[in-house]
Amino acid sequence: MTDLGLKGKTIVAELGVEDFARVLNIQLNLNTARNSDRVGDVIIFLQHNDVYTAGIHFKGTVSDLPAPFYRINRGGYLTYHGPGQIVVYFIRNLHANGENVKELIEKIQASVISTLNFFGINGKGLFDEKTGIWVGDKKICSIGLGIEGFSTLHGMALNVDTDLNKFKAIDPCNFDPEVMTSLSRLVGHKITVDEVQPILKREVLKNLGVKEKEFIDSIESLEKLSLNC
Repeated sequence: MTDLGLKGKTIVAELGVEDFARVLNIQLNLNTARNSDRVGDVIIFLQHNDVYTAGIHFKGTVSDLPAPFYRINRGGYLTYHGPGQIVVYFIRNLHANGENVKELIEKIQASVISTLNFFGINGKGLFDEKTGIWVGDKKICSIGLGIEGFSTLHGMALNVDTDLNKFKAIDPCNFDPEVMTSLSRLVGHKITVDEVQPILKREVLKNLGVKEKEFIDSIESLEKLSLNC
């Protein structure tokens, strides 16, 4: 497994529903390895078990949340992750790819917008306090990256068939919980992650210019790579 990155390939991992803490540790290890050129870029697609996270702009405190809570080094404020939501993490060396973080966010936004278009939804990418993808006055996708060294970690979360009531425990992204929406709500019937993820993956790989790639389909394999590379 340790020679995947040495061949200059992007590692694309498609996992199941995973605990946040385990994946966070994997991200941190891969970020360190990417900064040392011991691994190529890594893109991770997954869902999380219920969890709340706070980015670097959140200065408040929280209590009585119905799921675990973590403070992490991404941009943004409070948000919720859970089943029915596609989370994509990007361990990407900005220097090696000749881009800055705003350009990477624009590529992520373009990928989500074209995915939504496939389902007849017109999304718009916004920045600053509203960074993410919006459909009218509703937010369907949050984007928050962190940077350690030359490489990113964390990423985006697209609400496909998410339980939007879980956002009511917080002010998501510093907004009223009612601002959050999902693809299923917008189209008026249930859309599954399995329907959306292949399209989103295709668009992400296209917009990020990924050519040489290696696929991983289990968290055990990704964790082994993160510890051994």
